[in-house]
Amino acid sequence: MTRLFFGMEVVSPWPEELPHGRNLQEPDRHLTLAFLGESNMPDLTSFPKPPFSIGLSGIFDKPLFLAHVVAWHIQWLEEGLLTYQKELAHWLRIQGDFLSHVTLAQEPYAPEEWEHSFQKLPVYVKNINLYEGFGHSKYKILWQYPLLAPFDEIEHTADIAFRIRGNLFLHAQLALAFHFPVVLNM
Repeated sequence: MTRLFFGMEVVSPWPEELPHGRNLQEPDRHLTLAFLGESNMPDLTSFPKPPFSIGLSGIFDKPLFLAHVVAWHIQWLEEGLLTYQKELAHWLRIQGDFLSHVTLAQEPYAPEEWEHSFQKLPVYVKNINLYEGFGHSKYKILWQYPLLAPFDEIEHTADIAFRIRGNLFLHAQLALAFHFPVVLNM
């Protein structure tokens, strides 16, 4: 029996320094889709495939202070994740409300510091993973369903260039916001 959950990898231009707290390392930040608890490895042969093949994008729009953790809420810019999360929960036969967020730190922390330092940032999710949790916010990926990133930065003679997938306008804006977050306020 191990502590398992389905989650998605989260990509964002994270701040170099976060306010004080027991901060999660960047590779351990994720979006939890469904928590299985103390469980055996599920049979993944009938795992429900998402209706999207490109990771969905959004904006971290506000900090949240939830039961001993600091998290950032995600405002989704594309449809599909909430419906897919419900389908996954149904497949697992679990109930529960879904709050789109990424945990960044655990107590002790100063909410005022986190509120003051917060700025909107672009975010996208990729790869649906089955994680094993080890406590102390450390996780191991046991299984992965790959999704394409909405964009890739590519070598170019210009300052920056991107290969855009899916929604051309939205994903191009998101790519630029990774370098220039002010684009999100336009």
